[in-house]
Amino acid sequence: MGTVLLASWLVACADGLYFYPDQRNYLVAGSPAHQDFFVQERPGIRLHGWFIPAEPRVHVRGTIIQFHGNAENLTAHVGQVYWLIHEGYNVVVWDYRGYGASTGHPDRTGLFHDAVTMVRRVQARPDVQGHPVYLLGQSLGGALVLAVAGSGQVHGISGVVADSAFASWRGVAREKLRSAGWLGWSLSWLVPLVVSSGYDAQRAVAHIAPVPLLLIQGDQDAVVPPDNLDMLYEHAQPPVFRWQIRGAGHVEALTRYRAQLRQPLLDFFAYCLDGNTRDLAADGLLKP
Repeated sequence: MGTVLLASWLVACADGLYFYPDQRNYLVAGSPAHQDFFVQERPGIRLHGWFIPAEPRVHVRGTIIQFHGNAENLTAHVGQVYWLIHEGYNVVVWDYRGYGASTGHPDRTGLFHDAVTMVRRVQARPDVQGHPVYLLGQSLGGALVLAVAGSGQVHGISGVVADSAFASWRGVAREKLRSAGWLGWSLSWLVPLVVSSGYDAQRAVAHIAPVPLLLIQGDQDAVVPPDNLDMLYEHAQPPVFRWQIRGAGHVEALTRYRAQLRQPLLDFFAYCLDGNTRDLAADGLLKP
C-alpha cells in the first residue's frame, strides 16, 4: 500500500508538471491588432482569446485556431502563427482555463471541454462562417487538438496540424517519473495503475479521417520522444502526412524551421480543400 501511495504522489507531481500557466505579457514590442473575446465554458470558467483578422489586402482563405503548449499563455505563442494573417488566414489564439486571462485551474478533462467549446464558438462567428476552419496544435496543444478532432464532438473542420504531440498521457507521466531519478524510474511501472488513458491522442487519431491530418516532430525532440510521431502515424487513417524534421528539437517547425516549412504548410492547407498534394515536403529537411 505504501508503494502505491508513493507512486500516486509521484504521478500527481508529474501531472502537475503538465501545466505551467502564467499571466505575464510576453509581447514587449506590443500586441498585434486583434479583437479580444471571451467564452463562458461553464460557471466559473471564462476563456479568453484573440481573433486576429487576415490582412485586409489579401483574399480570406480561412481561419486557423491555435492550441498552444503547456506553458505561459497566448502572448508567448502568438508569434508562431501570426505570420499566417499575411497569407489570408484569420488567426485565433486562446488560453486554456487558468492560463493568461482565462479563469479556473487547468486539468486534463477541463482542457478538453475548453477546446471543444472554443472550436464551436469560433465556428459560429459570422466572420468565420463560409470559410474553412483549421486546427493547429503544438506539444500539449497538439495532443489536445488530436483528442478533440477525433472525438466526434466537433464538425466542419477542414484540416488538422499537430506539432510535437505526445501519444498518451500515461506515456508522458512515465517519462516524467523516469526523469525524476532512481526512485521515479523504479516506480514508473505503476503508472497504468494511477494515470487514466482518457483523451489520449493515440486513440483519437484513428477517428480524424476523412479530415486531412499533418503530424510534425523533430528527430531531436528532447521533451516528447520522437517515437511518439510514429505511434500517432501508425494509428492514423488516410489522408495523413508525416513530417519528421531532421535536426529539429521540440516545437521548432514554426520557429527555427519556419522559412523552410512555410510553403509546404500553406500547401497542406490548400490540399485540404482541393486534394492536390503539390510538394508537401521541404527538400533535404524531412526524414523518410
